[in-house]
Amino acid sequence: MKKFICLLLVLFVALPAFAMGEGTRPTITITLPNAVETEPDSWIVQTINDQFDIDLKWVSLPTDADDQMTQINLMMADKSLMPDIVYFTSSSAREYEQWKAAGILVDMWPLLAKGGKNIVDYYEKVGTGDALFSTFEDGHLYRLIINVSEPGSTGTIVRKDWMDKFGIESITTLEEYVDYLSKCVNEDPDGNGEKDTAGLSGGKGDMMALYPFFAAYGTFPTEWFLQEDGTIKYGAVLPETKQALAAIADAYAKGLIDSNLISGAKKFSSELYPEGKTASFYTWCYYLTPSYSPLADFRAKNVGGDYIRIDPVAGPDGFASDRPSDPYGQNYVAITNKCTDPEAAMRLLDGIVDPEFSILIKNGVEGVDYEMNDGEYKPLLTKDELNVKGIRLFANVLERKDEYNIEIGVKGNENFAKSQEAAMPLREKIAFIREKVRPANTEYSGDLSALYQTYFWSIITGEMPVDAFDTFVEEWYAMGGAEIEAEANEYWAAQQVEFDAFRTAYEAELLPLLK
Repeated sequence: MKKFICLLLVLFVALPAFAMGEGTRPTITITLPNAVETEPDSWIVQTINDQFDIDLKWVSLPTDADDQMTQINLMMADKSLMPDIVYFTSSSAREYEQWKAAGILVDMWPLLAKGGKNIVDYYEKVGTGDALFSTFEDGHLYRLIINVSEPGSTGTIVRKDWMDKFGIESITTLEEYVDYLSKCVNEDPDGNGEKDTAGLSGGKGDMMALYPFFAAYGTFPTEWFLQEDGTIKYGAVLPETKQALAAIADAYAKGLIDSNLISGAKKFSSELYPEGKTASFYTWCYYLTPSYSPLADFRAKNVGGDYIRIDPVAGPDGFASDRPSDPYGQNYVAITNKCTDPEAAMRLLDGIVDPEFSILIKNGVEGVDYEMNDGEYKPLLTKDELNVKGIRLFANVLERKDEYNIEIGVKGNENFAKSQEAAMPLREKIAFIREKVRPANTEYSGDLSALYQTYFWSIITGEMPVDAFDTFVEEWYAMGGAEIEAEANEYWAAQQVEFDAFRTAYEAELLPLLK
Protein backbone atom coordinates (compact mmCIF):
# COMPACT_ATOMS: atom_id res chain seq x y z
CA MET A 1 0.00 0.00 0.00
CA LYS A 2 2.82 2.40 0.86
CA LYS A 3 4.40 1.78 -2.54
CA PHE A 4 1.07 2.37 -4.28
CA ILE A 5 0.55 5.67 -2.46
CA CYS A 6 4.04 6.80 -3.43
CA LEU A 7 3.26 6.04 -7.05
CA LEU A 8 0.08 8.07 -6.86
CA LEU A 9 2.05 10.96 -5.41
CA VAL A 10 4.50 10.70 -8.30
CA LEU A 11 1.61 10.83 -10.72
CA PHE A 12 0.08 13.76 -8.89
CA VAL A 13 3.34 15.68 -9.14
CA ALA A 14 3.49 14.83 -12.82
CA LEU A 15 0.01 16.14 -13.59
CA PRO A 16 1.09 19.72 -14.35
CA ALA A 17 3.28 18.33 -17.09
CA PHE A 18 0.17 17.80 -19.17
CA ALA A 19 -0.81 21.45 -19.38
CA MET A 20 -1.19 22.98 -22.84
CA GLY A 21 1.89 24.50 -24.40
CA GLU A 22 2.32 28.21 -24.83
CA GLY A 23 1.32 29.89 -28.08
CA THR A 24 0.86 27.53 -31.03
CA ARG A 25 3.59 25.09 -30.10
CA PRO A 26 2.19 21.60 -29.54
CA THR A 27 2.80 20.14 -26.12
CA ILE A 28 4.63 16.82 -26.26
CA THR A 29 4.70 14.80 -23.06
CA ILE A 30 7.03 11.85 -22.65
CA THR A 31 7.85 9.38 -19.88
CA LEU A 32 11.60 9.06 -19.30
CA PRO A 33 13.60 6.39 -17.45
CA ASN A 34 16.41 7.45 -15.12
CA ALA A 35 15.76 11.08 -15.99
CA VAL A 36 18.06 13.63 -14.39
CA GLU A 37 16.55 16.07 -11.91
CA THR A 38 16.19 19.33 -13.77
CA GLU A 39 13.77 22.25 -14.01
CA PRO A 40 11.03 22.66 -16.65
CA ASP A 41 12.84 25.74 -17.97
CA SER A 42 16.34 24.26 -17.94
CA TRP A 43 18.80 24.88 -20.75
CA ILE A 44 18.22 21.50 -22.38
CA VAL A 45 14.43 21.88 -22.36
CA GLN A 46 14.62 25.33 -23.92
CA THR A 47 17.07 24.03 -26.50
CA ILE A 48 14.79 21.14 -27.43
CA ASN A 49 11.71 23.35 -27.58
CA ASP A 50 13.41 25.80 -29.93
CA GLN A 51 14.96 23.07 -32.06
CA PHE A 52 11.71 21.17 -32.67
CA ASP A 53 9.13 23.91 -32.16
CA ILE A 54 7.37 22.07 -29.32
CA ASP A 55 6.60 22.55 -25.65
CA LEU A 56 8.32 19.59 -23.99
CA LYS A 57 6.92 18.08 -20.81
CA TRP A 58 8.15 14.90 -19.20
CA VAL A 59 7.42 12.53 -16.35
CA SER A 60 10.34 10.81 -14.62
CA LEU A 61 9.77 7.10 -14.11
CA PRO A 62 10.82 5.25 -10.93
CA THR A 63 14.14 3.43 -11.07
CA ASP A 64 12.65 0.24 -9.59
CA ALA A 65 11.44 -1.94 -12.47
CA ASP A 66 8.21 -3.05 -10.78
CA ASP A 67 7.34 0.48 -9.70
CA GLN A 68 8.14 1.74 -13.18
CA MET A 69 5.82 -0.76 -14.83
CA THR A 70 3.06 0.03 -12.32
CA GLN A 71 3.29 3.74 -12.98
CA ILE A 72 3.27 3.26 -16.75
CA ASN A 73 0.19 1.03 -16.51
CA LEU A 74 -1.63 3.55 -14.33
CA MET A 75 -0.90 6.35 -16.77
CA MET A 76 -1.90 4.35 -19.83
CA ALA A 77 -5.21 3.39 -18.19
CA ASP A 78 -6.24 7.01 -17.60
CA LYS A 79 -6.64 9.34 -20.59
CA SER A 80 -5.98 12.37 -18.42
CA LEU A 81 -2.60 10.96 -17.38
CA MET A 82 -1.65 9.29 -20.64
CA PRO A 83 1.54 10.74 -22.19
CA ASP A 84 1.99 11.52 -25.86
CA ILE A 85 5.10 9.32 -25.99
CA VAL A 86 5.34 6.38 -23.59
CA TYR A 87 8.55 4.57 -22.72
CA PHE A 88 8.29 0.92 -21.69
CA THR A 89 10.37 -2.26 -21.51
CA SER A 90 9.87 -5.84 -22.62
CA SER A 91 8.37 -6.52 -19.19
CA SER A 92 5.25 -4.76 -20.44
CA ALA A 93 4.81 -7.16 -23.38
CA ARG A 94 1.32 -8.21 -22.29
CA GLU A 95 0.26 -4.64 -21.61
CA TYR A 96 1.60 -3.57 -25.00
CA GLU A 97 -0.66 -6.09 -26.72
CA GLN A 98 -3.61 -4.72 -24.73
CA TRP A 99 -2.77 -1.12 -25.66
CA LYS A 100 -2.49 -2.09 -29.30
CA ALA A 101 -5.77 -4.02 -29.26
CA ALA A 102 -7.50 -1.05 -27.62
CA GLY A 103 -6.34 1.21 -30.44
CA ILE A 104 -4.48 3.67 -28.22
CA LEU A 105 -1.13 3.34 -30.03
CA VAL A 106 -0.37 5.24 -33.23
CA ASP A 107 1.14 3.46 -36.23
CA MET A 108 4.62 4.99 -36.44
CA TRP A 109 5.56 3.51 -39.83
CA PRO A 110 4.05 6.32 -41.95
CA LEU A 111 5.51 8.86 -39.51
CA LEU A 112 8.95 7.31 -40.00
CA ALA A 113 8.48 7.31 -43.76
CA LYS A 114 7.75 11.02 -43.65
CA GLY A 115 10.04 12.34 -40.94
CA GLY A 116 12.31 9.62 -39.59
CA LYS A 117 15.46 10.15 -41.64
CA ASN A 118 17.88 10.24 -38.68
CA ILE A 119 16.38 7.12 -37.11
CA VAL A 120 16.45 5.18 -40.37
CA ASP A 121 19.97 6.37 -41.14
CA TYR A 122 21.28 5.30 -37.73
CA TYR A 123 19.59 1.90 -37.73
CA GLU A 124 20.75 1.28 -41.28
CA LYS A 125 24.26 2.10 -40.14
CA VAL A 126 24.32 -0.32 -37.18
CA GLY A 127 22.52 -3.22 -38.85
CA THR A 128 20.87 -2.66 -42.23
CA GLY A 129 17.66 -1.56 -40.54
CA ASP A 130 17.15 -4.89 -38.75
CA ALA A 131 16.32 -3.11 -35.50
CA LEU A 132 13.16 -1.74 -37.07
CA PHE A 133 12.14 -5.28 -38.04
CA SER A 134 12.07 -6.14 -34.34
CA THR A 135 8.77 -4.26 -33.97
CA PHE A 136 7.42 -4.49 -37.54
CA GLU A 137 3.98 -6.11 -37.57
CA ASP A 138 2.17 -6.71 -40.86
CA GLY A 139 3.17 -3.37 -42.30
CA HIS A 140 2.70 -1.45 -39.06
CA LEU A 141 5.02 -0.16 -36.34
CA TYR A 142 3.24 0.53 -33.06
CA ARG A 143 6.42 0.76 -31.00
CA LEU A 144 9.96 1.82 -31.80
CA ILE A 145 13.01 0.01 -30.46
CA ILE A 146 15.25 2.54 -28.71
CA ASN A 147 18.21 0.63 -27.26
CA VAL A 148 20.13 -1.14 -29.99
CA SER A 149 23.63 -2.44 -29.44
CA GLU A 150 26.44 -2.02 -31.90
CA PRO A 151 26.93 -5.06 -34.19
CA GLY A 152 29.80 -5.96 -31.86
CA SER A 153 30.83 -4.46 -28.54
CA THR A 154 33.20 -6.96 -26.92
CA GLY A 155 36.74 -8.14 -27.48
CA THR A 156 39.80 -9.96 -26.20
CA ILE A 157 41.91 -7.80 -23.88
CA VAL A 158 45.55 -8.62 -23.13
CA ARG A 159 48.51 -7.02 -21.34
CA LYS A 160 50.57 -5.27 -24.01
CA ASP A 161 53.46 -4.69 -21.60
CA TRP A 162 53.61 -8.44 -20.84
CA MET A 163 53.58 -9.23 -24.55
CA ASP A 164 56.54 -6.89 -24.96
CA LYS A 165 58.38 -8.52 -22.09
CA PHE A 166 58.08 -11.93 -23.76
CA GLY A 167 58.89 -10.58 -27.22
CA ILE A 168 55.42 -11.37 -28.56
CA GLU A 169 54.63 -9.05 -31.45
CA SER A 170 51.15 -10.34 -32.20
CA ILE A 171 48.62 -12.97 -31.18
CA THR A 172 46.57 -14.21 -34.12
CA THR A 173 45.73 -17.87 -33.47
CA LEU A 174 44.28 -19.80 -30.55
CA GLU A 175 47.58 -21.69 -30.27
CA GLU A 176 49.51 -18.40 -29.94
CA TYR A 177 46.93 -17.12 -27.44
CA VAL A 178 47.33 -20.22 -25.25
CA ASP A 179 51.12 -19.85 -25.44
CA TYR A 180 50.79 -16.22 -24.30
CA LEU A 181 48.59 -17.30 -21.37
CA SER A 182 51.11 -19.97 -20.42
CA LYS A 183 54.00 -17.50 -20.34
CA CYS A 184 51.98 -15.07 -18.24
CA VAL A 185 51.07 -17.76 -15.71
CA ASN A 186 54.45 -19.49 -15.49
CA GLU A 187 57.18 -16.94 -16.27
CA ASP A 188 56.61 -14.17 -13.72
CA PRO A 189 55.49 -11.35 -16.07
CA ASP A 190 55.26 -8.76 -13.29
CA GLY A 191 58.78 -9.59 -12.10
CA ASN A 192 57.96 -9.87 -8.40
CA GLY A 193 59.51 -13.32 -8.05
CA GLU A 194 56.18 -14.94 -7.17
CA LYS A 195 53.83 -17.20 -9.13
CA ASP A 196 50.80 -15.01 -8.54
CA THR A 197 49.52 -14.10 -11.99
CA ALA A 198 46.50 -15.52 -13.79
CA GLY A 199 45.81 -16.35 -17.42
CA LEU A 200 42.27 -15.83 -18.72
CA SER A 201 39.82 -14.70 -16.07
CA GLY A 202 36.42 -13.17 -15.46
CA GLY A 203 33.53 -13.06 -13.01
CA LYS A 204 31.87 -16.10 -11.48
CA GLY A 205 30.09 -18.30 -14.01
CA ASP A 206 30.81 -15.91 -16.87
CA MET A 207 30.78 -18.21 -19.90
CA MET A 208 31.33 -15.20 -22.16
CA ALA A 209 34.79 -14.87 -20.60
CA LEU A 210 35.70 -18.01 -22.56
CA TYR A 211 34.63 -16.54 -25.89
CA PRO A 212 38.14 -16.62 -27.43
CA PHE A 213 37.97 -20.43 -27.27
CA PHE A 214 34.34 -20.91 -28.32
CA ALA A 215 34.53 -18.41 -31.18
CA ALA A 216 37.72 -20.02 -32.52
CA TYR A 217 35.56 -23.08 -33.17
CA GLY A 218 32.71 -21.01 -34.61
CA THR A 219 30.27 -21.58 -31.78
CA PHE A 220 28.81 -20.36 -28.50
CA PRO A 221 26.48 -22.33 -26.19
CA THR A 222 23.58 -19.88 -25.90
CA GLU A 223 23.08 -18.91 -29.55
CA TRP A 224 21.07 -20.54 -32.34
CA PHE A 225 23.15 -21.48 -35.37
CA LEU A 226 22.15 -21.82 -39.00
CA GLN A 227 22.61 -25.30 -40.50
CA GLU A 228 23.28 -26.21 -44.12
CA ASP A 229 19.73 -27.52 -44.57
CA GLY A 230 18.23 -24.19 -43.45
CA THR A 231 17.25 -25.34 -39.96
CA ILE A 232 18.74 -23.96 -36.77
CA LYS A 233 20.32 -25.72 -33.78
CA TYR A 234 21.26 -24.57 -30.32
CA GLY A 235 24.96 -23.90 -29.85
CA ALA A 236 25.18 -25.92 -26.66
CA VAL A 237 24.56 -29.20 -28.52
CA LEU A 238 26.79 -28.68 -31.56
CA PRO A 239 29.88 -30.89 -32.08
CA GLU A 240 31.99 -27.74 -32.47
CA THR A 241 31.08 -26.86 -28.90
CA LYS A 242 32.48 -30.17 -27.69
CA GLN A 243 35.73 -29.37 -29.48
CA ALA A 244 35.87 -25.96 -27.82
CA LEU A 245 35.17 -27.49 -24.40
CA ALA A 246 38.06 -29.92 -24.89
CA ALA A 247 40.42 -27.01 -25.58
CA ILE A 248 39.08 -25.05 -22.60
CA ALA A 249 39.36 -28.05 -20.26
CA ASP A 250 42.95 -28.61 -21.38
CA ALA A 251 43.82 -24.96 -20.71
CA TYR A 252 42.13 -25.11 -17.30
CA ALA A 253 44.05 -28.28 -16.38
CA LYS A 254 47.27 -26.42 -17.18
CA GLY A 255 46.31 -23.54 -14.93
CA LEU A 256 45.80 -21.09 -17.79
CA ILE A 257 42.17 -20.31 -16.95
CA ASP A 258 41.61 -18.65 -13.63
CA SER A 259 39.54 -20.47 -11.01
CA ASN A 260 37.84 -17.16 -10.23
CA LEU A 261 35.44 -18.10 -13.01
CA ILE A 262 34.28 -20.85 -10.67
CA SER A 263 34.66 -19.28 -7.23
CA GLY A 264 33.86 -15.66 -7.93
CA ALA A 265 36.16 -14.77 -5.04
CA LYS A 266 37.08 -11.49 -6.71
CA LYS A 267 34.74 -9.03 -8.38
CA PHE A 268 35.64 -8.23 -11.95
CA SER A 269 35.46 -4.43 -12.13
CA SER A 270 36.63 -3.54 -8.65
CA GLU A 271 39.29 -6.23 -8.11
CA LEU A 272 40.33 -8.44 -11.03
CA TYR A 273 40.55 -5.73 -13.64
CA PRO A 274 42.36 -2.97 -11.72
CA GLU A 275 44.79 -5.14 -9.72
CA GLY A 276 46.72 -6.10 -12.87
CA LYS A 277 47.44 -9.74 -12.09
CA THR A 278 45.55 -11.17 -15.06
CA ALA A 279 46.88 -11.76 -18.58
CA SER A 280 43.59 -11.59 -20.47
CA PHE A 281 39.87 -10.93 -20.33
CA TYR A 282 37.08 -11.21 -22.84
CA THR A 283 34.81 -8.31 -22.03
CA TRP A 284 33.17 -5.09 -23.19
CA CYS A 285 35.23 -2.67 -25.27
CA TYR A 286 34.07 0.06 -22.93
CA TYR A 287 36.56 -1.26 -20.40
CA LEU A 288 39.36 0.24 -22.51
CA THR A 289 37.79 3.69 -22.48
CA PRO A 290 40.15 6.20 -20.80
CA SER A 291 37.28 7.59 -18.70
CA TYR A 292 36.49 4.13 -17.26
CA SER A 293 37.56 4.43 -13.61
CA PRO A 294 38.78 0.82 -13.09
CA LEU A 295 41.17 1.38 -16.01
CA ALA A 296 42.53 4.46 -14.26
CA ASP A 297 42.88 2.38 -11.07
CA PHE A 298 44.79 -0.28 -13.02
CA ARG A 299 47.21 2.27 -14.42
CA ALA A 300 47.77 3.82 -11.00
CA LYS A 301 48.56 0.42 -9.47
CA ASN A 302 50.59 -0.86 -12.43
CA VAL A 303 52.86 1.90 -13.68
CA GLY A 304 53.71 1.18 -17.30
CA GLY A 305 51.00 -1.45 -17.54
CA ASP A 306 48.83 -1.41 -20.64
CA TYR A 307 45.66 -3.28 -21.59
CA ILE A 308 44.91 -3.47 -25.32
CA ARG A 309 42.28 -5.13 -27.49
CA ILE A 310 43.49 -7.72 -30.01
CA ASP A 311 41.65 -9.11 -33.01
CA PRO A 312 39.83 -12.42 -32.39
CA VAL A 313 42.11 -15.43 -32.51
CA ALA A 314 41.68 -18.02 -35.25
CA GLY A 315 40.93 -21.65 -34.46
CA PRO A 316 42.17 -24.85 -36.13
CA ASP A 317 40.14 -24.16 -39.29
CA GLY A 318 41.16 -20.50 -39.47
CA PHE A 319 37.79 -19.18 -38.26
CA ALA A 320 37.89 -16.10 -36.04
CA SER A 321 35.18 -13.80 -34.73
CA ASP A 322 34.21 -11.55 -31.89
CA ARG A 323 30.82 -11.78 -30.24
CA PRO A 324 27.98 -10.30 -32.33
CA SER A 325 25.23 -8.38 -30.55
CA ASP A 326 21.56 -9.23 -30.90
CA PRO A 327 20.35 -6.85 -33.65
CA TYR A 328 16.89 -6.49 -32.17
CA GLY A 329 17.69 -4.45 -29.08
CA GLN A 330 15.43 -3.74 -26.12
CA ASN A 331 13.12 -1.11 -24.63
CA TYR A 332 10.61 0.89 -26.62
CA VAL A 333 8.74 4.14 -27.13
CA ALA A 334 5.28 4.43 -28.62
CA ILE A 335 3.12 7.40 -29.60
CA THR A 336 -0.35 7.29 -28.06
CA ASN A 337 -3.62 8.52 -29.50
CA LYS A 338 -3.60 11.16 -26.75
CA CYS A 339 -1.06 13.00 -28.91
CA THR A 340 -2.69 15.76 -30.95
CA ASP A 341 0.36 16.18 -33.20
CA PRO A 342 2.04 12.81 -33.92
CA GLU A 343 4.31 14.43 -36.50
CA ALA A 344 5.70 16.74 -33.81
CA ALA A 345 6.28 13.70 -31.58
CA MET A 346 8.20 12.01 -34.40
CA ARG A 347 10.11 15.25 -35.01
CA LEU A 348 11.33 15.06 -31.40
CA LEU A 349 12.26 11.36 -31.54
CA ASP A 350 14.02 11.69 -34.86
CA GLY A 351 15.74 14.90 -33.84
CA ILE A 352 17.45 13.46 -30.78
CA VAL A 353 19.13 10.91 -33.09
CA ASP A 354 20.56 13.65 -35.31
CA PRO A 355 24.35 13.16 -35.06
CA GLU A 356 25.33 16.66 -33.94
CA PHE A 357 22.23 17.27 -31.84
CA SER A 358 22.73 13.95 -30.06
CA ILE A 359 26.13 15.21 -28.91
CA LEU A 360 24.57 18.46 -27.72
CA ILE A 361 21.78 16.97 -25.59
CA LYS A 362 24.07 14.33 -24.09
CA ASN A 363 27.16 16.45 -23.44
CA GLY A 364 26.27 20.13 -23.79
CA VAL A 365 28.36 22.73 -25.56
CA GLU A 366 32.03 22.06 -26.23
CA GLY A 367 34.26 24.51 -24.38
CA VAL A 368 31.47 25.29 -21.93
CA ASP A 369 30.25 21.95 -20.61
CA TYR A 370 33.05 19.68 -21.80
CA GLU A 371 36.28 19.67 -23.76
CA MET A 372 38.12 17.20 -25.95
CA ASN A 373 41.82 16.71 -25.18
CA ASP A 374 43.72 14.64 -27.74
CA GLY A 375 40.47 12.99 -28.74
CA GLU A 376 39.41 12.17 -25.18
CA TYR A 377 36.32 13.58 -23.47
CA LYS A 378 36.60 15.64 -20.27
CA PRO A 379 33.55 17.15 -18.52
CA LEU A 380 33.92 20.72 -17.28
CA LEU A 381 30.89 20.64 -15.00
CA THR A 382 30.02 18.64 -11.92
CA LYS A 383 27.18 16.12 -12.00
CA ASP A 384 24.91 18.56 -10.16
CA GLU A 385 25.75 21.35 -12.60
CA LEU A 386 24.99 19.05 -15.53
CA ASN A 387 21.64 18.17 -13.95
CA VAL A 388 20.71 21.81 -13.51
CA LYS A 389 21.19 22.31 -17.23
CA GLY A 390 19.28 19.11 -17.96
CA ILE A 391 22.14 17.53 -19.91
CA ARG A 392 21.56 13.77 -20.40
CA LEU A 393 17.80 14.08 -19.87
CA PHE A 394 17.39 11.86 -22.94
CA ALA A 395 20.45 9.69 -22.26
CA ASN A 396 18.44 6.45 -22.23
CA VAL A 397 16.22 7.13 -25.22
CA LEU A 398 17.56 6.52 -28.73
CA GLU A 399 21.14 6.98 -27.59
CA ARG A 400 23.65 6.70 -30.42
CA LYS A 401 26.43 4.15 -30.03
CA ASP A 402 28.72 5.17 -32.86
CA GLU A 403 31.45 7.80 -33.28
CA TYR A 404 29.00 10.46 -32.10
CA ASN A 405 29.15 8.88 -28.66
CA ILE A 406 32.08 11.16 -27.84
CA GLU A 407 32.16 10.25 -24.14
CA ILE A 408 34.18 7.13 -24.89
CA GLY A 409 36.73 9.15 -26.86
CA VAL A 410 38.63 8.37 -30.03
CA LYS A 411 40.28 5.22 -28.63
CA GLY A 412 36.98 3.89 -27.36
CA ASN A 413 35.27 4.44 -30.68
CA GLU A 414 38.17 2.84 -32.54
CA ASN A 415 37.87 -0.29 -30.38
CA PHE A 416 34.12 -0.46 -30.92
CA ALA A 417 34.53 -0.02 -34.68
CA LYS A 418 37.07 -2.87 -34.82
CA SER A 419 34.84 -5.10 -32.69
CA GLN A 420 31.86 -4.46 -34.95
CA GLU A 421 33.82 -5.55 -38.01
CA ALA A 422 35.35 -8.52 -36.20
CA ALA A 423 31.93 -9.77 -35.07
CA MET A 424 30.59 -10.20 -38.60
CA PRO A 425 31.78 -13.80 -39.20
CA LEU A 426 29.68 -15.16 -36.33
CA ARG A 427 26.83 -12.73 -37.01
CA GLU A 428 26.42 -14.47 -40.37
CA LYS A 429 26.27 -17.90 -38.70
CA ILE A 430 23.85 -17.06 -35.87
CA ALA A 431 20.06 -17.09 -36.22
CA PHE A 432 18.79 -14.24 -34.05
CA ILE A 433 15.17 -15.01 -33.25
CA ARG A 434 13.09 -11.86 -32.98
CA GLU A 435 10.43 -13.23 -30.63
CA LYS A 436 12.06 -13.75 -27.23
CA VAL A 437 8.94 -15.02 -25.44
CA ARG A 438 8.12 -18.48 -26.83
CA PRO A 439 5.92 -21.00 -24.94
CA ALA A 440 8.20 -24.06 -25.01
CA ASN A 441 11.28 -21.94 -24.41
CA THR A 442 9.61 -20.36 -21.40
CA GLU A 443 8.59 -23.76 -20.03
CA TYR A 444 11.88 -25.60 -20.40
CA SER A 445 14.71 -23.07 -20.64
CA GLY A 446 15.25 -22.70 -16.87
CA ASP A 447 15.98 -26.38 -16.29
CA LEU A 448 17.99 -26.68 -19.50
CA SER A 449 20.12 -23.68 -18.62
CA ALA A 450 20.93 -25.24 -15.24
CA LEU A 451 21.75 -28.52 -16.98
CA TYR A 452 24.11 -26.85 -19.42
CA GLN A 453 25.85 -24.84 -16.71
CA THR A 454 26.37 -27.93 -14.56
CA TYR A 455 27.79 -30.07 -17.35
CA PHE A 456 29.93 -27.41 -18.97
CA TRP A 457 31.63 -26.16 -15.83
CA SER A 458 32.14 -29.75 -14.67
CA ILE A 459 33.80 -30.61 -17.99
CA ILE A 460 35.92 -27.45 -17.90
CA THR A 461 37.21 -28.15 -14.38
CA GLY A 462 37.86 -31.83 -15.07
CA GLU A 463 35.14 -33.14 -12.76
CA MET A 464 33.62 -34.77 -15.83
CA PRO A 465 35.42 -36.06 -18.93
CA VAL A 466 34.92 -34.24 -22.22
CA ASP A 467 32.88 -37.19 -23.51
CA ALA A 468 30.24 -36.36 -20.86
CA PHE A 469 29.18 -33.78 -23.41
CA ASP A 470 27.46 -36.56 -25.38
CA THR A 471 25.38 -37.49 -22.35
CA PHE A 472 24.54 -33.82 -21.86
CA VAL A 473 23.20 -33.59 -25.42
CA GLU A 474 20.98 -36.64 -24.87
CA GLU A 475 19.62 -35.21 -21.61
CA TRP A 476 19.14 -31.76 -23.13
CA TYR A 477 16.88 -33.14 -25.85
CA ALA A 478 15.03 -35.43 -23.40
CA MET A 479 14.34 -32.61 -20.90
CA GLY A 480 12.57 -30.34 -23.36
CA GLY A 481 15.32 -29.42 -25.77
CA ALA A 482 13.56 -31.25 -28.59
CA GLU A 483 10.45 -29.14 -28.05
CA ILE A 484 12.49 -25.94 -27.81
CA GLU A 485 14.38 -26.75 -31.01
CA ALA A 486 11.19 -27.57 -32.94
CA GLU A 487 9.55 -24.39 -31.72
CA ALA A 488 12.61 -22.27 -32.53
CA ASN A 489 12.62 -23.63 -36.08
CA GLU A 490 8.92 -22.80 -36.50
CA TYR A 491 9.53 -19.24 -35.34
CA TRP A 492 12.63 -18.93 -37.51
CA ALA A 493 10.80 -20.12 -40.65
CA ALA A 494 7.93 -17.68 -40.04
CA GLN A 495 10.43 -14.92 -39.31
CA GLN A 496 12.03 -15.33 -42.73
CA VAL A 497 8.68 -14.73 -44.43
CA GLU A 498 7.98 -11.71 -42.24
CA PHE A 499 11.47 -10.36 -42.80
CA ASP A 500 11.02 -10.51 -46.57
CA ALA A 501 7.84 -8.44 -46.22
CA PHE A 502 9.69 -6.00 -43.98
CA ARG A 503 12.57 -5.59 -46.41
CA THR A 504 10.17 -4.90 -49.26
CA ALA A 505 8.40 -2.18 -47.28
CA TYR A 506 11.64 -0.86 -45.81
CA GLU A 507 13.38 -0.51 -49.15
CA ALA A 508 10.32 1.03 -50.81
CA GLU A 509 9.21 3.42 -48.06
CA LEU A 510 12.04 4.15 -45.63
CA LEU A 511 15.33 3.83 -47.49
CA PRO A 512 14.35 6.60 -49.96
CA LEU A 513 14.73 9.01 -47.01
CA LEU A 514 18.48 8.50 -47.23
CA LYS A 515 18.84 9.46 -50.88
